[in-house]
Amino acid sequence: MFRKSLVVMTCLFLVGCATITVPKYIKDENPYTEKYLADFATTQKVVISTLEKLGWKIEDTADPMVYERGQKYASVEDKQVLLFTEVKQTPFFIGTKYKRINVYLRALDAATTEVELRFIVINQFPLKSFYGYKKSGYAQKIFKMITKKLG
Repeated sequence: MFRKSLVVMTCLFLVGCATITVPKYIKDENPYTEKYLADFATTQKVVISTLEKLGWKIEDTADPMVYERGQKYASVEDKQVLLFTEVKQTPFFIGTKYKRINVYLRALDAATTEVELRFIVINQFPLKSFYGYKKSGYAQKIFKMITKKLG
């Protein structure tokens, strides 16, 4: 009996010691893109308010040229920003789910802005983690909310 209890306690201890690092920058594995007939500043405000309404907080912003070298829109004159959300953590029975969104905003001209959404979902189990980059239904929900707010 004592031996079984010791084995169970050791397993629980080892499972609890697993850590995971959710990357801040999400590569364009499966980006979702929409163009809006709105200026850059207005679109940025609407995107941030939409994410906040859905429970996401913006953790940081960055110049995309730091991460997106050699991309077709990477020029010093372009208005562009990369938004990083905080990580959402959801525990479930035998693991934990971690989610993050990156939003890449680019001004295509004075009246058009491109919004690119990138997702990462990590399902962590005691012995393995599974990574996913597809959230097409959720991306469409975000795009519809942005479209509605921009009118």
